[in-house]
This record gives sequence, structure tokens and C-alpha cells, in this order.
Amino acid sequence: MSTGPKQNLDRELAGMAALPLEAFVSMAAEAIRGFSKDLPAASELLHDEKTRREFLDTCRSRSLGRFELAEQLLNDPEQFRRRIIEFCSDCWSSFFRKEWEDLALNISGAAAQLADKLNRDDPIATIASLSVTAKAFRGASEVRFDTLQQRRVKMAGRQLLLVPSRWIGNHLTVKDNAGYPVIVHFPAQTPQEELLQIQQMRGRLSALSADSRMELFRHISAEPMTTSDLAVRLGQPAAQISRSLRVLREAGLVVSDRQGKLVYHRIDTATVLRMGPDLLATLTR
Repeated sequence: MSTGPKQNLDRELAGMAALPLEAFVSMAAEAIRGFSKDLPAASELLHDEKTRREFLDTCRSRSLGRFELAEQLLNDPEQFRRRIIEFCSDCWSSFFRKEWEDLALNISGAAAQLADKLNRDDPIATIASLSVTAKAFRGASEVRFDTLQQRRVKMAGRQLLLVPSRWIGNHLTVKDNAGYPVIVHFPAQTPQEELLQIQQMRGRLSALSADSRMELFRHISAEPMTTSDLAVRLGQPAAQISRSLRVLREAGLVVSDRQGKLVYHRIDTATVLRMGPDLLATLTR
């Protein structure tokens, strides 16, 4: 029987449809809110008004988009699940079938390289190699990733699933749901592009040298945000946020997209991912 990408997708979506409702709600709620602290039980989210309100308030404090998704999930979780499944199927039909032709070789190559490293090298060092923010502590059998959210995941007696992806920018995501393998979703290597001039690289490093701009940069690396959102999040005047964004945009590190009346700012992930290799190549060529 064929186990091509479409068959694998169908199997994954069927698995999502078959999840017990409370398991689905827990996973979806965690994905929407993030897991900086423990999430209440799904039964409480669905049926306890105080718990529901606190969850929605937390999501709203992070962004309006998260709040809207959280509200849809809690109002009708089965409809929310159906919409996700339909969305994934529509994406495959509309564009991802063709996209996979270009991605498959890169993804399978990253998976093969990682499997080879796991067979040959120390697993702690191998897991740490998935992100430039990681630090391995072999004595404690621990890997720490520098992220905006904090969580300790215990691996004793659990399976670990490492999933490479091409279009997630520089984000490494860890999923920890009771009763399921721990999942680490990491970026596959991207093709190197044209080398930068030294002046261009100096400009990018200078743009990130200010603590205020670096903090702003870290926030929009997690999700696109408006100037007003950033001003509230960082407790700074909107004019100061705009100046910082302009410096980052002129350095080629930030992209601003208009959606209706709002302008959302996000990092240019392709540019940021290349900065390490570009810096070394620029200095040594």
C-alpha cells in the first residue's frame, strides 16, 4: 500500500478526528496560548466559567488573534476541530501538493542527517545541535533552549519525536502532552544565498546591538505584531517602537505587512537564518 505524503496526511488528519475531545482541547489550547505555565484541565476550560475567563484573558494579553482562536475553540471545540482538518486538506489541494515536490528532498535529507548523528554522536549534543540557542549540560543530561517561554520537560521513560520543517523560520517548538511522545519541531537547513558585503553585515549586527531593539525583535520572532501591540507589551511609547522598527527594517531584518487598516511587523526569517553562515563567509572570503 502506498504511504506517500497524501496518504500520510490523511492518516494524520484521521488521527486528529479520532482524538478524545478533551485531549484535542488540551492540545489546541496549549498551541494557542503557549505553555509558559501549566494549562488547566480541558474539562475546566470547557465547563468552569472562572477558568475559561482566565484562559481567554491570558490569550487576549498575548494577541487578539490568539484570543479569537481560543474563543472559537471553547465555544464549539468539535467545529473548531473540523475547521482545522478542512483547512489542512484545502492547503494540500490548493498549494502544498506542489510545494512538497520542492520540500521533500530537503526534509528527508535533514531527517537522514539527524538520524545519522543520533547513531554516531552523544544524543544530548545532537539535540542541542537543533538550535543555535541551545546549550547542552551533559552532567545533568539536560538541554536548554533559550526561548520566550519557560518549561522543563522530563524525558525519563518517554519517547522523543524529532520533526524537521522547512518553513518555520528560526523557531524550535517543543510539544509535551501527557500520554504522547515529546515532539521537537526544528528548522531544516536552508540553502545559502548570495554573500553579503561587510557593510551590510555590520548594519545588521548594529541594528541588534541595542537591548531595546533586541527585546522587540524577540517578541516579533514569536508572532507578527502591530506597533500598538508592541508598545503595550514592552511598555514603551509607540513613537519609540516605530523608530526601533525602522532601524530593523532598514537593516533587512524586519518585514511590515498591511492587513486591512493594521500593519503587522515580523522578522524576515530567511535573512535571520542566514546571518550565522553569512557572517562567517563574509569575514573569511
